[in-house]
Amino acid sequence: MRKLGTALAVSVIVVCAPIGLAACGGGGGGGGGGGKKGGTIKIGTVGPDKYDPVLFQTLQGEAALQLVYTPLVTYKDAPTSQTGTLIPGVANSLPKFSNGDKTMTLTVRKGLTYSDGEPVKASDFKHSIERMLKLAGPFSSLYTNIVGAAAFQKKGGTIKIGTVGPDKYGPALFQTVQGESALQLVYTTLVTYKDSPTSQTGNLIPGVAQSMPKYSNGNKTLTLTVRKGLKYSDGEPVKASDFKHSVMRTLKLAGPFSSLYAGIVGAAAFQKKGSGDIPGIVTNDKTGTIKITLTSPDTKFPYALAE
Repeated sequence: MRKLGTALAVSVIVVCAPIGLAACGGGGGGGGGGGKKGGTIKIGTVGPDKYDPVLFQTLQGEAALQLVYTPLVTYKDAPTSQTGTLIPGVANSLPKFSNGDKTMTLTVRKGLTYSDGEPVKASDFKHSIERMLKLAGPFSSLYTNIVGAAAFQKKGGTIKIGTVGPDKYGPALFQTVQGESALQLVYTTLVTYKDSPTSQTGNLIPGVAQSMPKYSNGNKTLTLTVRKGLKYSDGEPVKASDFKHSVMRTLKLAGPFSSLYAGIVGAAAFQKKGSGDIPGIVTNDKTGTIKITLTSPDTKFPYALAE
């Protein structure tokens, strides 16, 4: 077998590749359920649309593929403000930038093999990009800034790019990546992702909240404070209690992501009854504080706040 360690040098016109390198990372979804008082709870969701990392379009497909594919860089799993930080995956370190941040160099970790025993090679990355461009995959646009990619994609004739529009414009009901992309333009979450052309891309940063959550109670309680002076498009002030209302609405509607909040104390009982309170969410509109208490420490919960 040939030794690994060949460096990957990728030249780009506009640096957005860290997002592309972790295109199979981040984000996630799950099923939720709802029920009428005194009746039966029916839990509904949809399965992955594709099991091909080049062709999937839904969050369900992304979640399934994360279990079997590791990208060059991936996201750190941590129950702190570091959740969402990019870390090496197949690469042995994060990209090294040069050429005015237009060139990134990575090295594949030695000794990696596929499930069939074949060695992982640096050229596999290039092959994957070429395959995505040829098939006009939904995420092929992530790589069009690589020098020569656009010309490669057009070579030999006409390429028809097909996709789908957002399935829903309601933040409690959407299920597709297209819906998520549209909603990100008009909704700001308590915490969100940092947009940076460096290794910090993917870090969680404050959104509507003044700062990242402060943990206590054995990492089961998170406390945030809403930034002062925020208003909706109709001029109404943004209140801490709006977060609790949003969670209740998601649970009542049995939204696809209602399971993200199932770990909050009282959420399961509220969803079962369809009424009442969620004691695990305590808000104060005067101070702007939001206190969220979980039934157990959950390293994934910060992602829920960014959805």
